[in-house]
Amino acid sequence: MQPTQPDPPRTELAADLPFLPEQTVFVGRQAYLTRLNAALGDAFAHRPRLVLIDGPAGIGKTALVHRFVRTAKVGSLLQASGDETETRLGFGVVEQLVAHLDAPLPDQFTGLGDPGGRQADPLAVGAALLDLLGHLQEDGPVLITVDDAHWADPPSLQALTFALRRLHFDQVLALVTTRDADDQRLPNGLRRALSAPAGLHLSLGGLTVTEVRALSRQLAEVTLTPRAAARLREHTAGNPLHVRALLEELSAEVLRDPGLPLPAPRSFTMLVLRRLAACRPETQQLVLAAAILGTSCRLALAARLAGLDDPLAALDGATAARMLEERRPEVVGCPHPLVRAAVDRDLSAAQRARLHARAAVLVDGPATALRHRIAASGGADAALAAEVAAFAQRQATAGGWLAAAEHLRAAARLDPDPAGQERHLLEAAACLLQAGEIAEAGAMRPELERCGDGPWRRYVLGYLAAASGLLDQGAKLLEDAWTACDRTREPRLAGRIAAGLMRVATLEAPGRSGARWAYRALRLAPQVGHAASALDFLLFSLCEAGHPRLGRALAARLPEPRPDGHPGELDGLFGRGTLRLWTDDVEGALADLGTVAAAYRRHGPVDFAVVSCNALADAQFRAGAWDDAITQRELGISLAEDAAQQWLIPFLRARAACPYIGRGQWEQADAYLRPPRTGSFGPHALMWLREVEAFRASARNDPEGVVAALDPVLEVAGDAPGHFGNQPGVLEWRDIYAEALTALGRLDHADRVLRPLEELATRHAHRSALVSAARARGVLEAARGQPSASEAAFRAGLALADGLRRPFTVARLELAYGGFLRRAGRRAAAAEQLAAAHARLAELDAHPWLARCKRELAACGRVLSSEPRSGRPTLTTQELAVARLAAAGLSNRQIATQLVVSVKTVEYHLGKVYPKLGVTSRTQLAARLRQD
Repeated sequence: MQPTQPDPPRTELAADLPFLPEQTVFVGRQAYLTRLNAALGDAFAHRPRLVLIDGPAGIGKTALVHRFVRTAKVGSLLQASGDETETRLGFGVVEQLVAHLDAPLPDQFTGLGDPGGRQADPLAVGAALLDLLGHLQEDGPVLITVDDAHWADPPSLQALTFALRRLHFDQVLALVTTRDADDQRLPNGLRRALSAPAGLHLSLGGLTVTEVRALSRQLAEVTLTPRAAARLREHTAGNPLHVRALLEELSAEVLRDPGLPLPAPRSFTMLVLRRLAACRPETQQLVLAAAILGTSCRLALAARLAGLDDPLAALDGATAARMLEERRPEVVGCPHPLVRAAVDRDLSAAQRARLHARAAVLVDGPATALRHRIAASGGADAALAAEVAAFAQRQATAGGWLAAAEHLRAAARLDPDPAGQERHLLEAAACLLQAGEIAEAGAMRPELERCGDGPWRRYVLGYLAAASGLLDQGAKLLEDAWTACDRTREPRLAGRIAAGLMRVATLEAPGRSGARWAYRALRLAPQVGHAASALDFLLFSLCEAGHPRLGRALAARLPEPRPDGHPGELDGLFGRGTLRLWTDDVEGALADLGTVAAAYRRHGPVDFAVVSCNALADAQFRAGAWDDAITQRELGISLAEDAAQQWLIPFLRARAACPYIGRGQWEQADAYLRPPRTGSFGPHALMWLREVEAFRASARNDPEGVVAALDPVLEVAGDAPGHFGNQPGVLEWRDIYAEALTALGRLDHADRVLRPLEELATRHAHRSALVSAARARGVLEAARGQPSASEAAFRAGLALADGLRRPFTVARLELAYGGFLRRAGRRAAAAEQLAAAHARLAELDAHPWLARCKRELAACGRVLSSEPRSGRPTLTTQELAVARLAAAGLSNRQIATQLVVSVKTVEYHLGKVYPKLGVTSRTQLAARLRQD
């Protein structure tokens, strides 16, 4: 039964919202309104739309949005605007969006707009916003407007982008305005969303001559001739703000007489100040105080700062002059950021400093007070710079990396010492890197490169280069930083450098090197090391170095995580989950990695959210949950692209191809396997990519392709038992390499390739590796004409495969053994093995191997159904992922949280799943999936 949606109420919600400015002047733009109405129609039809409206200041973006809002019939309206002076107010825009809602708000929104409030993670806030949008749609379509997004605080933009990119079948229309669609302050994910089918980009140009005439009639009650209007338009390029300014400031005679030259438009600042000068003194004082206090403030606080006992009369004058507006009861603010900026710029330096100093005493919260003290400073202030830097360090310790970075940049501006300025800038960049914000740190590169040479500069630039995909360059800078660092005097810096080299080592020289740097980070600066997840790296690096038992012994000492664990309480759990995955504890790996993936998605840092999604997808692929692996990997890629984690993206994309290769979906697989366009990855890092390329060649029955992909891997890995590429369960390549060599008649070479795998797998009692080695050994011995040795290998593999949760690994063994038996003339025994393989492969939908299995069965005189996975004939990947979670007893909201989609998307998928499977309830769904 498909979930039904209530009919949305057709109410003009904007008419009841006092905080929406009155639009008394609006001309033209009808074509844009038509397109916006069409986008709203799509939203009504459960096709969410994102509209970006750009154009220079004063071009009419805000007016267009407000006019559309006033006629839009929606269920809920969420509005916010950015402010040039409030970009450091973390989640200020998100707080605006939810401030006027009557609906209960998730805990993640508590205190977001308060500069002294808790530090939240954009992923967590984005997930909460996604959940809230699902709630609001119960009352009809949701309209979101964000004005001046180029001035919005970065955490809000990240959270909003996270939510908007995950709307699929929702009744949501989002309108975002900015001056330049290519502005680098906008998240990459937001700009990419515009190129998606749900995206729409509207660029506003100047008013036409007809529109200038209409504006002059409405605003100045002057009827301009077409020539006069054309002259005014040419003079102002049709910018509505400049046209409006001249229409208000100039007489009709000047406007109409072509012989009188038009003056340059007065600046918006002068226009605001003229209006302010016409106000009564108490009104001017209230406007000045409100401008000092921020985008919006409590009226009582502004009155105290202005020294007014009764601010109501002053407020009336300010609203009449369009200098202030009431955002909501007892909360006021300037009607436009430019008004506030104009008032602020008119203040003398001494007057501005006095007002901010007084505000610092009046406001609540140390963070807000500190902001005013910074603004009150007349220039360099060493003591204040030190205080701001210390505050930033406390924020960093609490995990507020983004806020810490902003305060460190403020400290750099305050510090009179050039060396101190550089140190604060470098530490700010380090905080951004710790938060996984590679793009944000990259934007600081010109400043960072101007800093004097030293270990801090080399560390930051090295980490940034590595994270951008330039591993060789990054490793060299980090190594130079390590050499130059005085580890006794600066253990925290040394710990950071070690953690950076640890991350590079996991790609450049995995195993011993990664473990050594992880250990150094933890020993030099335990707090820094744990913040950098060095314990996780230490655990799985020990396995890569050939010491899985030592890694498991250390992991056994970890406390069990709480179900709602914050990443700070999950230190080492990712490493333990990876160890379990690589040592055949698939169930334990799924549990650990599922916990950390959910936690890091909610709380960050973003780079660990990415790698945990990747590891969980690997575990799901090995466990045979290929649809889940596809979903998880796509989520990881999306997060990595949003955060510009270039050093991870090539590996995520390559591994994402595996389920598609397994199913013979070559077009999808090849889209992921395109070589990386950026980055310099060494031979060790490329081993992860070549393993996937070899898997693809194996699926296509191309032994030459397998050998071409894996010859370089053998050259790098050799036969050394301590090399990470030879560790059973870490990389899985020697079995298919040996099979390919056998197929090409290179039997002795195949034997040399296979023996290290057999020896290490036996030493570590690694069952799945022994099963794979048994398959390759059986094939090789059969080719050598040794049937007894071949059958012994196959039977040993089958004994080890009993109870092993690696369905694809087991099926390939059964398929190879069945083929051997069939060629030996033992058709009945062959058919038994082949039928077992067919059942497993059909469940996985592994078409290339199914085709081979059917050919072998046909040669045995057996013909099976050609329809694999008949219990789920047409479920898409997303439908199957949702169905499995629903069958496991999760609510729609829990499923939405797990998959990071909206509740409406979950409802949509269930509405498709139920009729496809012929069920009407979750109970029936669970029974059907168990049956299948």
